[in-house]
Amino acid sequence: MESYVGFAPPPPKNGRLLRLALKRVILGYNPRIMSNKRLIALAAAFAAGLSLTSPALAGGASSQFYGTVTHVSESNIKVKDPQNGQELGFVLTPHFNHLFWKNGKNAQMKFLQTGTPVEVIYDQKALGIRHADKVILLRSLGKYK
Repeated sequence: MESYVGFAPPPPKNGRLLRLALKRVILGYNPRIMSNKRLIALAAAFAAGLSLTSPALAGGASSQFYGTVTHVSESNIKVKDPQNGQELGFVLTPHFNHLFWKNGKNAQMKFLQTGTPVEVIYDQKALGIRHADKVILLRSLGKYK
């Protein structure tokens, strides 16, 4: 084995090594740099995804919907407005814990049942899917409409 000094790679012994040597010399290809580029791209994609799912980071305006709960599961909630009959479904994120009483105190998910009057603060920033950012439990709908 001959050792070499400098930046020139040793002469390749087969076609695969020749292609790799050409990539390194002509295109400036370096596997270590490529993995760093992938890491940077992954971090950028993660940050973009986080900004889409978090309304505080996205800076988008949220909408409100008042009504009574018609369906609840661990992944979504459906609310119907009794005045005009409009019913909207909202996706709940895993481990959803943004459930509050009107006075601002935290509420448990067991209080969210069919027939419960609620105010849902939501947005549609993430891929156009309507998801609940916060659900506020109300005593009645009359004084909030």
